[in-house]
Amino acid sequence: MRRTGVACLKARPKTVNTEVGSNRFLAPATAEKMKEMTAVPPYPGKRAIHNWRFFIKPGKAATGPPVGQEFSKIGLKPMDFCKAFNDKTKPVFKDDLDLICRVQVYHDNSYSWRIETPPTAWFILRAVQKKRRETGPVKDKERWAGFITLEMCYEIAKYKEWNWARPGYPPIEVRARSVAGQARRMGIAVIGVDTPNSPVKGVSASQYEKQSAKYREEQWGQWLALKKEEAKNAPLAERLHDLEYAKLTDEELKALAADPSLLRDLYTATSPRSRNKFVDEKQRKTALERLRENANAPRFDDAETALRYTSEWRMPAPDQTEVDDTPFWNRDAMRTGQPVGGAP
Repeated sequence: MRRTGVACLKARPKTVNTEVGSNRFLAPATAEKMKEMTAVPPYPGKRAIHNWRFFIKPGKAATGPPVGQEFSKIGLKPMDFCKAFNDKTKPVFKDDLDLICRVQVYHDNSYSWRIETPPTAWFILRAVQKKRRETGPVKDKERWAGFITLEMCYEIAKYKEWNWARPGYPPIEVRARSVAGQARRMGIAVIGVDTPNSPVKGVSASQYEKQSAKYREEQWGQWLALKKEEAKNAPLAERLHDLEYAKLTDEELKALAADPSLLRDLYTATSPRSRNKFVDEKQRKTALERLRENANAPRFDDAETALRYTSEWRMPAPDQTEVDDTPFWNRDAMRTGQPVGGAP
């Protein structure tokens, strides 16, 4: 996730303002309205027999094809659905949107439906003022069909939340990268990324690159500050894997060693073969001391291991519990609940 955000940060233009707390998110009133409109109805616990997807403009659902055609096949009245859809969408959205409507029909002929924002391609076509079939891959068209700026990609990404009940996840950089990839597949170049030209009038490409380099440095500092603030309030199990954002104190390490449910996370962070390693060597040594204090059980020999796993279909392969005199928790300790490894 972080690597994806970094890739988008490197190409972020100066014209895009994403300061922490500024325009990374939609306005609170707009976000709350989108959350209400795109809410997923509770699952009734019934067997679903049909899953339909329609593209309908707000307030223009009609009993003709394709809505009425699908509803009439199984004996449902399309008029009830059309009236409910029009009453919900017409006061909120503009008439030219192509909303996605998903309908799920159950075995007792009841159904539920929900709406989603238009697809990413619809937003991109509106941004470049193109129609369908006027764009296409470069290998087919042998040229770029249009141009779009990263600022447009960020604005589109604000409306393409993966889950409106949890806004801001994944971060806007990840969603903007997805929008830029969709634009490239449609044969639309991202200015400043796919082309060396500057999107700012009167600024040369070299001047623009210098301004963007300075701006990216500031934004990367704000990104780290935001991640550190989120890590401070995260559970210990999550902070253990992001130690570069929020270091653990000795008291928190004691809590980690005392909680059996966190032994796997402590093993992952202290294993020499793991990518999640302690940045501070002092903290790593403190964690290893906690492991040594809890690793009082003697090592199992082959006979005891065979007796312990007689009911298993497969004999567990012996795990290495010490690398360069560094003890850590192995797989057998996770399965048996017995701490294994460490200096006796």
